[in-house]
Amino acid sequence: MEDVRNLSDVLEEKGIATELTPMEEVVGKEIIIHGFEDQPGSFGDSIAIHATLKGIAIKILTTATVIRGTLIHAQGNFPVKATVKEVKGTKYPYYVLE
Repeated sequence: MEDVRNLSDVLEEKGIATELTPMEEVVGKEIIIHGFEDQPGSFGDSIAIHATLKGIAIKILTTATVIRGTLIHAQGNFPVKATVKEVKGTKYPYYVLE
């Protein structure tokens, strides 16, 4: 019988995140952003950010338009270091990259 590898093992070896990391878990931490892609969805559009945190591949899914705009300006220059900051909005907090 053919030895079949587990998909998550293959992706991990290639440095591709297999689970989503909540934005709240990376607030105040430096990440290395390798790229992003648009993710259309039934509840509106979002982006998937492909990054590493302390050498571990992570994937962050967010609808943050401020972050999307920042990443569009950085396109063509990845990978880049950034820190996720939480900003207190008038009603709700929002996230930015610095």
